Amino acid sequence: MRPATLKDVAALAKVGISTASYVLNETGLHKVSPETQERIRKAAAELRYRPNSVARELKSGQCRLIALLLPGVNYSFMPELLQGIEEVLCDNHYNALLSTYRTDEEFHASCRLLSQQRIAGGICNPGGIMQRQEELESYFPDMPWVICSSMSNGHYPAVWVPAGEVGRIGLEYLLQKNHRRIACFIQGNNRWNELAALEKKYCFDANETIIWLQSNPYDIKHIWEELSYIKKTTPEKFPTAIFFNGDLEAAEFTSQAPQHNMRIPQDISVMGVNGSALCNLVSPQLCSVNQPRIEQGRLAAMQLLNWIKTNQRPETLDLTANILEGSSVLPLPCPTEN
Repeated sequence: MRPATLKDVAALAKVGISTASYVLNETGLHKVSPETQERIRKAAAELRYRPNSVARELKSGQCRLIALLLPGVNYSFMPELLQGIEEVLCDNHYNALLSTYRTDEEFHASCRLLSQQRIAGGICNPGGIMQRQEELESYFPDMPWVICSSMSNGHYPAVWVPAGEVGRIGLEYLLQKNHRRIACFIQGNNRWNELAALEKKYCFDANETIIWLQSNPYDIKHIWEELSYIKKTTPEKFPTAIFFNGDLEAAEFTSQAPQHNMRIPQDISVMGVNGSALCNLVSPQLCSVNQPRIEQGRLAAMQLLNWIKTNQRPETLDLTANILEGSSVLPLPCPTEN
């Protein structure tokens, strides 16, 4: 059986094709009485009518497809980010074309494939790597793109919680709990630009308080090996807390603690980032720097659609975060003064 057409719906509802189009495309509802609108929608439902989006775009000259370029969809708060994006796109009658990547090569391949599609713009999380945004510029010159949950290189607007703000909030919470040996990851991290201000506020020496781990922040096995080496060689420098880059790594570390004869938080406190549902799936409950997840997706989509509509580039939106309390961080006694 062939798919129902707009002409079929109009015939069943006993209206003109243009009248059916006004209702089903929601382009002229003010021209059609409520009773007639209801009759047209019932006819469309009976015939299982599905609009031809390609034909509609060709007729109107307006593309309603948005590219989403993300480093996977199962990491930390990406599902919630996607939910926020999809809600706004759906409310505004846009569709999403999702492409994911894990490596620079896959990012390049995704850009090449997306550039062959008819898209109106895109939302990208480049994983904090500036060169990827330069690649976007080369593949999509003069096309609206919004960077989501990552730093912008200045060419594109971003919707994000600044990395320095994430670092400040997490470190300040641990310092307020009297932790003065905090393990942090120096690799690929730009969270520490507020460190000098925290030194002054809490009167500590960062060279002694911050224990910079050389491990890849996503390689839990090597993190345990590095901590074991510190405990064996310089036990006085063993951290009382560890500040992870995300909740996934923090949860994995916490779940492996018994295998290493470590208790969370008695032997080492754990802090995550994102405030995702993972925080409630480990014991003890994970303490985390809580980012607005769905809201970041919504705002990124709203910024992009407004740019497409007005042809005016929006400004970057810096959002705020807070602490999601959890029992994985142990308050320590106030440090004694020398």
